[in-house]
Amino acid sequence: MAKPPSASKQKAQQPSSVPVPAESVQLLRDTLGIDLESPQESLRARLVATTSRSVSPYTSAEMLNSYVQYGMPDVKDRALETIDEERRWRHAREEQEQNHQHAIDLRRVELESSKIGHDQALQKRSQIFSFCIGAGGTVGSLIAGFLHVPSLICIIVCAISVGGPSVASIVAQTIAKIKN
Repeated sequence: MAKPPSASKQKAQQPSSVPVPAESVQLLRDTLGIDLESPQESLRARLVATTSRSVSPYTSAEMLNSYVQYGMPDVKDRALETIDEERRWRHAREEQEQNHQHAIDLRRVELESSKIGHDQALQKRSQIFSFCIGAGGTVGSLIAGFLHVPSLICIIVCAISVGGPSVASIVAQTIAKIKN
């Protein structure tokens, strides 16, 4: 069984009308040329035509003149001073943010350059140590050969000292295969 529509839904569907005071109707008619008894489409068109939009931070000249006409000339000056003060504050804030970002970027560049210098120093040091190990192994193999150590052992020690860990693992695998 269907329920009858509730009274609240019926009220929501009806357009609501707000009473407008007669002096406001007369003011709209006199100042803006808007007649509230005219059809809705022409009323909307008239409202759209009378509204304006500005992207300037300053208020319009008409509005500033209206302050003077209504006997508040200092409001015009205060409004302009406030707008200028806000603009100066925004500019200072943007400049402060740019300086901060610049300092962060400089610090990042300094850290990266010091890291690169540190990495280069480590590479240079490792190459020096590798050379020392290779030269020491070669000299040690020559001395061991003069002291009548078997030649195969001298050759293996020389190859491992010059070739490094990769040669050492190959030699170890080869010795393991020979033993088995």
